[in-house]
Amino acid sequence: MNNINLGNINNIYIIGIEGAGTSALACILKTQGKNVIGSDEGDHFYYDVLKKAGIKVFHEFNKDNFKKAKIIFEKQGKVLNKNEIDLVIYSTSQNKKDHPELTMVKKNKIPNLSYPEALGMIFNQVETGIAVCGTHGKTTTTAMLATAMQKAGVNPTALVGSKVLEWKGNALINKDSKSCKGPTFAKLQRLDLCNSYFIIEAD
Repeated sequence: MNNINLGNINNIYIIGIEGAGTSALACILKTQGKNVIGSDEGDHFYYDVLKKAGIKVFHEFNKDNFKKAKIIFEKQGKVLNKNEIDLVIYSTSQNKKDHPELTMVKKNKIPNLSYPEALGMIFNQVETGIAVCGTHGKTTTTAMLATAMQKAGVNPTALVGSKVLEWKGNALINKDSKSCKGPTFAKLQRLDLCNSYFIIEAD
């Protein structure tokens, strides 16, 4: 995994952003105060979730999308380096040698992480991470566990591979910055994603 500090990242481009996991991660990163843009083709199952979160999506894979993304990032006034894109996250389903966007990323040496690497980076920074794994029931178990903890007042952040009716999406995001307490949190790169528990559906 690349040595990437999320605290130094503002502008993120996600290739394959409309996947079950990548769309949820995009919403979590957006809540952290990151600028998030992405691209995808196909069925667009999670486009409504991204649209509601205010995340721009290009509906085709094209190297010219990076130029468009840079213009948008520039208008937002948050440019950290010459690329204007600080980090690219890509779905492992898009890790193909001839992928027009991923090829450009590697050619221009833009910092990049696969979706599992990016999720793992955030997961490993939380005080208590809970990964639900196995077969037949991960999504349901993750959603039930996170909802139960929320009802109990724990206020976790959670990521699942399906839309949850009560959450109105596939991510449950705790925005309560008052839950940031103690010196441990000062060392984390999670910004305002400040809760003790992060629950993920891990495949």
